[in-house]
Amino acid sequence: MRPKTACLLGLLLLIAPTAGGLTPPHAEYNWTVTREYHNPDGYWRQVYKVNGEFPGPTIRVVNGGRLIVRVENLSDRPVALHWHG
Repeated sequence: MRPKTACLLGLLLLIAPTAGGLTPPHAEYNWTVTREYHNPDGYWRQVYKVNGEFPGPTIRVVNGGRLIVRVENLSDRPVALHWHG
């Protein structure tokens, strides 16, 4: 077997389990929630930010995949999160 063929065969063996949908990929996010002043519409007010972003980040996950979101709440109030999609 030629070296290029052996290398390609080895690569295919490594990705074959995920290519067939047997092991869906997963997505992990680490979020830090803070309450800060921001002016999203021109008026300063306190808003909740995720990792310093407002609005918060977009979650991308494959259908059937596993989603893990770790949240650390550094705001001065309890926070409830929900998703759309």
